[in-house]
Amino acid sequence: MTGRQKRYWQILATFLLGGAVAGVAYNIVRGHLAPIYFATGAISGLMTASGIGAYEALVSHGPARLWMRSLPLAGAVAVRSLVYAAVIFPIQYYDLGVKVMGLQPITTPKEFWSATLYSIGVAVVFSFLLEISYLIGPRRFIRLIAGLYHAPREEERFVLFVDVAGSTGTAERLGDRRSHTMLDRVFSIATGPVLDFGGEIDQYIGDEMIVTWPAASGVRDGRALRCFLAMRDALAKASGSFEREFGHAPQVRGSLHFGAVVVGEIGDTRRDIVFHGDVMNTAARLEEASRHVLGGFLVSRSARERLGAVERMGLESLGTFSPRGRLEPLEIFGLPPG
Repeated sequence: MTGRQKRYWQILATFLLGGAVAGVAYNIVRGHLAPIYFATGAISGLMTASGIGAYEALVSHGPARLWMRSLPLAGAVAVRSLVYAAVIFPIQYYDLGVKVMGLQPITTPKEFWSATLYSIGVAVVFSFLLEISYLIGPRRFIRLIAGLYHAPREEERFVLFVDVAGSTGTAERLGDRRSHTMLDRVFSIATGPVLDFGGEIDQYIGDEMIVTWPAASGVRDGRALRCFLAMRDALAKASGSFEREFGHAPQVRGSLHFGAVVVGEIGDTRRDIVFHGDVMNTAARLEEASRHVLGGFLVSRSARERLGAVERMGLESLGTFSPRGRLEPLEIFGLPPG
């Protein structure tokens, strides 16, 4: 199962759980506390959530993903709300939860509209929270709510810096707006491999993307390294469409480093989870140096040692490198040009 497929199932499972809880809660609020009402509420919620979750997993995150991303937050919430209403209305109108239990529906217009509006309201809240999670990252959103990094902590992580080569010249040729559109397309394509290989997008800085993995996750099958290779392949496959639309097929370069980073919340009116430490600084310096090596990618010795046997990927020693601000040089490894 790929990372994207796993994410689809996670989205569907989240909606199913939320739908069942919301269905039971509705009957509790109405004072219907008999077990049969809990069952009918849960079934109605599951039926609603299955339709909405299937839309989110298979459509919103599938063929319609780029189109949904092109909409402003209010527009995306509005589209989702209309889809949700289309799912909810027939389920409530025919009282399918009650029918599944083998009971005879006795629904007044008031009860129908009450249940329908409640379901739509819950769905809109879900939609809004979903869009917010996409703005800051689903995993980061959960961690902010849970307060996992309210106090800073140290973690060992793989850090991958990815930079779009030649973006400055491209911006001068295309202009800032079209250049931004192109970068957005590049990062959208690059996100697929990040999901497939279980990475976490830390942030975007101009024409750079920073991806991290906890030590145990990044070492599995060399995924922290294979992610970059997959990004390069995905962009190569999309080169034709980039050439037609922008007159240029973008390529990426980058660096991979490993070590202890400090992770914690920071900020006041805008809270965020950030990574600090020498590992981040060194990874950034390695990315700067990658533009001067054949293949456009550098891997530190510490990252290579944690990845294990990756000779089959073509890594070869390029000697040592002394990043700015470090007293000791690093042994670095490179990839053949893609």
